[in-house]
Amino acid sequence: WLDHVSAAAACTRPIRLSGAIDVKNPDGALMHTIDTDSMPDGAIYTPCGNRRASVCPSCAEVYRRDTYQIIRAGLEGGRYGLPPLGDHLAVFLTATAPSFGPVHHRVVKTHAADCRSKDRCTCRANLCRPFGKPCEHGAETRCTARHKATDPALGTPLCLDCYDHHGQVVWNLEATELWRRTIQEFDRELERLGKRL
Repeated sequence: WLDHVSAAAACTRPIRLSGAIDVKNPDGALMHTIDTDSMPDGAIYTPCGNRRASVCPSCAEVYRRDTYQIIRAGLEGGRYGLPPLGDHLAVFLTATAPSFGPVHHRVVKTHAADCRSKDRCTCRANLCRPFGKPCEHGAETRCTARHKATDPALGTPLCLDCYDHHGQVVWNLEATELWRRTIQEFDRELERLGKRL
């Protein structure tokens, strides 16, 4: 049983897969078929792969470590055909989505020494939005609450009429293409910069 579930590691919400698995050789000929009905619990377990520690700490940690190794390999070079760091450019691109209007947020500038989870911490948060005048719709654009990490108001607009709902929908719909074009242009600019150096 332990060998069977070890593939899911310590995932808190493993995905259960059921059905038949066909094992084929490189030529495509069927070598063997395994049915999950013959396995313990009648399923194969695989990790959920969620990146958020609040959903699955184990998968989020795997993702964090993988990301660290990818960034480290890119910076150090000498592997995977990359030149050493002194021989190539290194850029850490951070892309931020636009704002569609003021929302309730939680900012903790100083965490306690024993605070291990920044997402679920109980540290004292700053005031949400201490300054602001009423908007053109008469809604208050200031909030003096110190939101908890589990507060359902987090991320909700201060004024539903001022918030650009249509813009957010279009952004989310086109985010994949926008990201592709951004990376494409970034690669071109990086190549131009590299040729100048």
